[in-house]
Amino acid sequence: MAANPSAPAPPRERPPWPKPLPDQARAVLLALREAGAQASAEELARSFNGAPTAQVADLLETLVTLGQARRSGQRRYAAG
Repeated sequence: MAANPSAPAPPRERPPWPKPLPDQARAVLLALREAGAQASAEELARSFNGAPTAQVADLLETLVTLGQARRSGQRRYAAG
């Protein structure tokens, strides 16, 4: 039986939140890039299994300081 090309894709399984800090920063940056537009810390935290929103927010601010992300509104971020 052929697959239906108009059927919605199954939901993507959320990856686990990495334990090492450098891996967390890389994961947040990649998730921000995948978001395509702007995203909040809460939205990005929900894309991982077990990611604390406060830690994601701190990492986003770090990425802004390093020039890897930018603030794009009230508590919204975009890849930079």
